[in-house]
Formats: sequence, C-alpha cells, structure tokens
Amino acid sequence: MDVDIAEIAFYFTIVAFVFWETISPRRVLLQPTWLRWFNHFLLFLLNSFIYRWLAVGAFVVSDWYLAVQPWGLLNWLPLDDISLFIIGFLALDFWAYIKHRLFHAVPMLWRLHRVHHSDLDIDVFTSFRAHPAAMLVDNGLSIAFYYLLGTSPELILTYIAVVSCYDLFTHANIKIPAPIESLLSRLLITPDKHRVHHSIDYKEGNSNYSTIFVCWDKLFNTYTPEPALGVDAEVVGVKGFNGATEVWLPAMLSQPFRAASSSPVSTAKPQTTDTP
Repeated sequence: MDVDIAEIAFYFTIVAFVFWETISPRRVLLQPTWLRWFNHFLLFLLNSFIYRWLAVGAFVVSDWYLAVQPWGLLNWLPLDDISLFIIGFLALDFWAYIKHRLFHAVPMLWRLHRVHHSDLDIDVFTSFRAHPAAMLVDNGLSIAFYYLLGTSPELILTYIAVVSCYDLFTHANIKIPAPIESLLSRLLITPDKHRVHHSIDYKEGNSNYSTIFVCWDKLFNTYTPEPALGVDAEVVGVKGFNGATEVWLPAMLSQPFRAASSSPVSTAKPQTTDTP
C-alpha cells in the first residue's frame, strides 16, 4: 500500500468519525472536548515526529532486509502469495493481541500504557493518547516479530495502514445500530467492545485485548461482551490517575514516573482499582 494513500485514508477516517461522533454520539463525555482534543493532538504531533525520524527509519531498514534477504516462518510455507498474505495478516493481528497483554502484565510496560487508559472519555482522539516510550517499545516488538515471521514490506505497510484507521474506529464515540453492532461484534472488535477494555474495573480492563479480530479474546478466554454497569454507566479510566489535570500534555508525559494520586476523582461515579 502506498504511504501517501495510507496517510490520506488515515486523516479522512479521522474527519469521518469526528463528524459521526458529533451527530450521533454513543455516550455523554465528561471533559471539555476542545481541551482533550488540543492536548491529545499535541501528543499526536510529538509521537508523529518521533515515529517519522526514529521508528520509520527502523522500519525502512527492516523492510529492505526482508526484501533483499527474505527469511522467517512465512517463507517456509509452500503457499501462493494470497494465502501467505492472509496468514501473515492474521499472524500480525495475533501478535498485536500478545503485545497488548504484555503491556498490561509487565509492570514497567503498564506504567507506559496506562497513559492511554487514563483518559476519562473515549472518542476518536483517545487513539492519539499514547506515551512516546510506549510507542517505541511497541514498534520495537513489532519489528522483532517481522523478522521472525518473515513478512513482506507490502504486508507490513498494509497492516499498519489498516490498524491505524481501525484504531480510530474502535475508540470512536459513535452509536452503531444494534443489529449491525451484533453482527459486526461476532467477528470484529467494535467501539462498544473495546470500551469495555477501558473500564476502570479490574476484570473488565483485563479483557478485550484484540485489535481487529475478536477471535483472539474468545480463544484465550479474555472476552467480556459488555460492562457490568452497562454502556451508559460504565466508568472508564485508571483510578489514581483520573484527576482533571491528567488531560494536559505534561501530565501525560510524566505519568509513568508518578505514583497514583489520592486526591478526589473528577467524577462522582463509583471507582474500583487501579490495577491494569
């Protein structure tokens, strides 16, 4: 997939979901939208700068090596290109599931990843809320898997482009008609299903790790169909990091190095635990 086309599709997807959220929101948001969007966009710009000059360089080297000297598991399979592409795409999505579980299970990685989870509202701009260090670790793990799997540069670029747009979808605060939601969620992670993963409840927050295909959660018994409190009453965030100031860029960048706050939370809804 051409990089320019992928970027155009990404920004078009942002505009489309912002419009959808505006005319048909799924939940009432707690914080001022302009404040969240402004700070999340600043974080997005910072991550984009780092990604372009560091991570992309590593991807280019990786792509070149895999193209010049292909090796890895996929190159051992006597299958046609289409079959290898499908298997490779599924393998990358499975690896995304494994990585996500690692970021919740390993304390150091959770400190980085909880920046994403500490958002008190979930909408399309939540997908921008990722700590730069978490992004770099994630990309490093991805590149290591690319070598092991022996993925082609075309497959890597395609998966990254699809996931970038799909991540916007799963975080979007959009209302999907119940019959369509029921149909989609049999195969895919939908916004309602992913929002469960952002729950402040320990058990719910440790479920629904899948990125695109829901089969990984169902296969490893980490699937929760809906929050116990219901969609409208579900509380999202991380206890101890749900103060009103956590929306600001400096707070997001410093959060992995701070202890949980004991100050009153910014919402009157019930809280449980800050364990991932």
